Amino acid sequence: MMSAIQQIATRLALLGLVMVLAACNSGADPTQPPPTTPAPTVPLVVTRIVTPRPTYTPLPTPTLDYDTDLVAGGWVLRYSVTITDSTLADELRYTAAADLTVNLDGSITGSGHFSPSITDSPCNAQVTDRTPLAFVVEGATRPVDGAIWADVRLLPDNPHQAEAYTLICPDYNDVREHSGPVLWPALIALDRLEWSFALRSGQSFTFAADLSQDAASAVGGLLEAEVRLSRN
Repeated sequence: MMSAIQQIATRLALLGLVMVLAACNSGADPTQPPPTTPAPTVPLVVTRIVTPRPTYTPLPTPTLDYDTDLVAGGWVLRYSVTITDSTLADELRYTAAADLTVNLDGSITGSGHFSPSITDSPCNAQVTDRTPLAFVVEGATRPVDGAIWADVRLLPDNPHQAEAYTLICPDYNDVREHSGPVLWPALIALDRLEWSFALRSGQSFTFAADLSQDAASAVGGLLEAEVRLSRN
């Protein structure tokens, strides 16, 4: 018979054997520490610092000591310029309509262009380059004796722009051609690119000059012009 101490030792050995077998069945190594649960992955956050755009503050409208409400808006300035008895042809005619805008701040802006035509007898006269003689208009208003006046200036896109004409003259059995600036040098020499007038629809202005006395004129002749102002 086994003693009580031997019986206890036997039971402990059997219990240890059972625990080893249970660990083997579960696939775990009883000599290793239990596995730890991995920490959750935190997604990478990219932060971009955006500089705010500057706030646009419009410039204050200048304060005028007169009211422009009645004249603000669209106007039309019509030109008719004729050069006769020149060395080039019997008649050169230029027409233009400049669209103007009178702004509430008193400024004036606009643009337009001259279109030429030519006649000569008995020749067949033609415009061989119909590129418009373009210009912009700038200016300002001012009060004069209770009325509002405009001071405007025509600024040619190209004051040296060439004009091209051809004259076929059967009676003389010849062909005459011209290529060079005509209108702009004449108006510049006569100081007729700047105008002052009251802003009242229906006004007209005329002027005339002998270009033969002007060294800047390429063809000479007599220049006559009319300018009309109307509401758009």
